[in-house]
Amino acid sequence: MLAQEHGGGHEHHMAFNKPDAYAANLIVWISVGIVLLTLYITLKYIFFPGEKDPNHIKNIVKDEYFK
Repeated sequence: MLAQEHGGGHEHHMAFNKPDAYAANLIVWISVGIVLLTLYITLKYIFFPGEKDPNHIKNIVKDEYFK
C-alpha cells in the first residue's frame, strides 16, 4: 500500500546531489586523516616514550612487555 502512495515505489533518489557528495567525501577524508594522525602519535608515544628515567612507568611497561 505504501509503495502505491508514492508512485509505485520505482522512484530512484540519490542520497546526495553532487555538491553535498563532495562535502560528505571531504568530511570523511578529513576524519580519516585525523584518525590516522591520532593512531600514529599514539603508537609513537607508546613505543618511543622519550622518557630517559629508567624508573618512569612508560619505560617499565615497555621493558616488561615489549622486549
